[in-house]
Amino acid sequence: DQTVYFAKVGAQEGNTVVLFMKWTASDGRQGNFSSAFRCGEGLTDSSEGGWEPVVPGSIGHTWYEYACKNRQQDLTKPETAASPEISRNAKQALLK
Repeated sequence: DQTVYFAKVGAQEGNTVVLFMKWTASDGRQGNFSSAFRCGEGLTDSSEGGWEPVVPGSIGHTWYEYACKNRQQDLTKPETAASPEISRNAKQALLK
């Protein structure tokens, strides 16, 4: 659709990464948004709260791969259930 996206890893806690994105449409419209991803688990934050699977082949999957590839931890190391994560409140605080 000729929309251009720019993304930056904005925060990381444990295996959770927040990706900040800006977009520009061909008609000049612009916007920004963020998404959180749980690397190694294939999950993204849901608009209803909680986590949902990243859809393979979607633009969201491309963002997931980018966010998790560019996080500071080594993706070859196994994740643990004890890894901390960013809460929805912490993400909202990061967005302000």
